[in-house]
Amino acid sequence: MIEDDPAGESIPVWNSRPGGDYGVRAAETRTTDPGVDWRRTTIIRNVFDPSVTVIRPTGGARTGAAVIVLPGGGFGGLAWDAEGAEVGQFLAERGITAFVLKYRVQRPRLRGMLPFLVGRVKAGVEPAIAAAAADAKQAMRLVRARAREFEIDPGGVGMVGFSAGAMTMLRVLEDADPAVRPDFAVGVYGFLWDGGVRPDGIPLLVAAAEPDTAVADARRIAALWTEAGTPIDLHIFTSGDHGFGLGRPGTDSARFASVFEEWLTARGYARRPR
Repeated sequence: MIEDDPAGESIPVWNSRPGGDYGVRAAETRTTDPGVDWRRTTIIRNVFDPSVTVIRPTGGARTGAAVIVLPGGGFGGLAWDAEGAEVGQFLAERGITAFVLKYRVQRPRLRGMLPFLVGRVKAGVEPAIAAAAADAKQAMRLVRARAREFEIDPGGVGMVGFSAGAMTMLRVLEDADPAVRPDFAVGVYGFLWDGGVRPDGIPLLVAAAEPDTAVADARRIAALWTEAGTPIDLHIFTSGDHGFGLGRPGTDSARFASVFEEWLTARGYARRPR
């Protein structure tokens, strides 16, 4: 396992090696992707020892809320800064203790990923989703169990996921166990893998940007919450496409950071930076 960012403390998610068969272990790597569009980003691959990086509130009193952050990366890597550490810092600046989850991923093999890429056939990537969801649930248990140490409210722990991270968050919401379910959730350009998600009173913010195909899934996710009578805020940006993180400059998705902040503040989880 390589060293995590110095911005926060890194804590193993599991006391022992995670269960299940998740392929042949390979060396964890961290590279800088030059990006095909608007920014460079750090990609972590071959994660077999999941951990959370704790980013604590700065610049004033903490609110007591916490958020587990799930970066995306297609289950073949983690977009560590754009959808992880930067999001954690954004939350910390607003009084929220962030736990950026480095969940299990491995460099995709064509045979395993091809069904997902061409048809999103469930069998193609199911082991990766199951492993990521197990890590996310264990992270939730860890954060709540050590709430006093982290100076957070165990009844105010949310989860935010981007792309594959949002898919993982929805998988967590298929579990009826209150010990692993977040108190609030945010899904950003994620795909609805199946209909087993249980809104069960958990407020949700869901966002996507045209022309991303995740826009259709965002509407489907919002419909599930509406049908269940659970609070839902749906934001479809007119431009920005996939992978905009906290907002892609020069596109309508640049509004996402303020939308995110307002949503958290209105529910008492965040405070605006001074």
